[in-house]
Amino acid sequence: MDNGIGAGRPVRMELSVGDHPSPAGGTCLMELASVIAGESFGAHPQCVHPGLAALARLVNDHVGYHARQRLIPLLPLMMTYERSDPVLDWAVIVGCLQTAAEMSDSSAVGRQLARNERRLARAEARAGARDFALSGARRRAIGLSVTLETSWIALGHGEDALVELLINAVAAYTGAQLRAQLPAPSPDIVADAAAEPVLR
Repeated sequence: MDNGIGAGRPVRMELSVGDHPSPAGGTCLMELASVIAGESFGAHPQCVHPGLAALARLVNDHVGYHARQRLIPLLPLMMTYERSDPVLDWAVIVGCLQTAAEMSDSSAVGRQLARNERRLARAEARAGARDFALSGARRRAIGLSVTLETSWIALGHGEDALVELLINAVAAYTGAQLRAQLPAPSPDIVADAAAEPVLR
């Protein structure tokens, strides 16, 4: 794929604010992801979950230089998106809301968190089956709304809170991926575990 680098044009391995015409002129976090993945250069890499990418762009542009460079180690965890999955969508949303709930005493945030935790639990219970509850477009719209709302809350607590918001969203996304890869326990193992005496 054309990554826009060109022969003899090095990529600057430091992050800066905004969009850039080419990697030689600098990159934001998502532009750097597109370069590393060998995708067409831009701030909407296919290898990053769209919700995480939206949050990453916002955080990149609203923190200072040193905080921005701290985002680079998150890239290997973020650049693992392959397909639309309701579990991953809800995991990112829940990760953002959990962080916002810790920063805000808003009952509205608490209600949103509880509602989306239920959505995540239902999606995980139906993993591998089609999610009929909400379309992918509707999940993305909710995700964008939550990203903006929680970023605004974090922004009121300073740039470290914004970085924490992104870190926690990435952690929730990664955790959902790992849970999806774990084999389901066999019925025999579950039955044997249930029959084990409880130590007091």
